[in-house]
Amino acid sequence: MKIVELEKIVKEQDKRIKELEAKACIDEPPEWAKEACVNAKRAGIIDTSNNGSRDFYRFKTVLDRLGYLIKTCRPNVFANEVQKIS
Repeated sequence: MKIVELEKIVKEQDKRIKELEAKACIDEPPEWAKEACVNAKRAGIIDTSNNGSRDFYRFKTVLDRLGYLIKTCRPNVFANEVQKIS
């Protein structure tokens, strides 16, 4: 391959990577994930719900719908477990 062809490929890949990165990060949670984000914050699992990926929001929503996110303000049990490990 010629260097010119390789430069063209690299430019195309760079453009595609930027497009994919822009799609991966969502500034605010989608409407369908907002309740799960609130519940995850209350449970002390996350400290912010912005700038996540679509998969991040889907995962939180699934956890919430399965009842794994505590929906009331309780002491942060998760943080206590992390401290034990540290």
